[in-house]
Amino acid sequence: MASLSDLIKVPTKDELVSRFVGFLRLANFPALSWQTLSFPRFTVESESSLLSELASTISEVAKGGFTKTAKGPWLDLVAENFFADARKPSTHAVGEVLLTDVASVGPVTITPGQKWFSNASKTLRYVVESVPYGSSVPLNGTLRVVVRAEFAGATYNVGVGAITEFVTSTPGLSVSNPAIGDTGTWLTAQGVDVELDEALASRLLDKWALRGTGSNDAAYRYYALSSGPEVTRVRVWSPGGGAVRIVVAGPSAPVSAPALALASALIQSKRPLGVPDTTTANATSLSVSIAGTLYLKKGSDGAARLAEAQSAVAAYARVHPIGAMLSRERVIRDLFVEGASDLNLTSPAADTALGDTQIFVPSFSLATVVES
Repeated sequence: MASLSDLIKVPTKDELVSRFVGFLRLANFPALSWQTLSFPRFTVESESSLLSELASTISEVAKGGFTKTAKGPWLDLVAENFFADARKPSTHAVGEVLLTDVASVGPVTITPGQKWFSNASKTLRYVVESVPYGSSVPLNGTLRVVVRAEFAGATYNVGVGAITEFVTSTPGLSVSNPAIGDTGTWLTAQGVDVELDEALASRLLDKWALRGTGSNDAAYRYYALSSGPEVTRVRVWSPGGGAVRIVVAGPSAPVSAPALALASALIQSKRPLGVPDTTTANATSLSVSIAGTLYLKKGSDGAARLAEAQSAVAAYARVHPIGAMLSRERVIRDLFVEGASDLNLTSPAADTALGDTQIFVPSFSLATVVES
């Protein structure tokens, strides 16, 4: 009996050509003596190519019917038709930046939609969304304004102090993005990437837990992850006595207060009567220094390769499970980008243990050396 593995296996063109030739030889055709451009050989190779494409289509259709094997639009169909659910969309980063009159030019009026700022490399841009604390920067004073990332995605969740440039010229003012109060972040809402296939499939499978009493780990994970796009990571455990602890995080940091409130309210509304204590809390951030020297092959673009390496580690940090051990070997793997010949990683020096409620946030101190 054929299995799903048989159905989704796609034979290559060469494998099909070999089978065709085998059949023809059994019928006494001179299949091994055909010239490269002969009509019989062209026919066999063309049919093999078409059959391989057909097998690939059949494989995608077969995989598209199952949560664990469906990908992309096929998984969206599974989510909609089997689970009455949908892929979580990407969202824009929103936060506060500080404008300072450094040349006694104030007051300077700030209008939403007209002022743009960026990081030092000017690759990530942010526009003024609102001015809730006043409409102008006073003489020799400061003003906080709310900004919104130009595009959606977690890439815009830069660290404190990263926004330093004006895109729209404003002489006499400086811009920065210090932490808001004692929160440790300038963000009021994290930017989030569109939900990946692996994350969506896992959330859909967790939804089956709702068919019971809704008091198991999978049910709490589903409620927390489905409460809003900002919650992308969840950890559930019980300290005993029937109590349940749910810790949530976004892709780059603990979630905003509104996102935490939404998750907590949804979980409380679904809490079974037999569960006496259900608490939803925010994760805490642990800054981990990623330091060392990346050696690159001759002719490599040091700045581009460094940016690529740091981006790979940052992507790993965005999906690293709450409270899980940080693998030094995984960091090395991510840093060893194309063009790298060696790596001297001085930090972390070993695997790093995280607390039950912690996520790790990389802090980079890397240098590159290009072979001469």
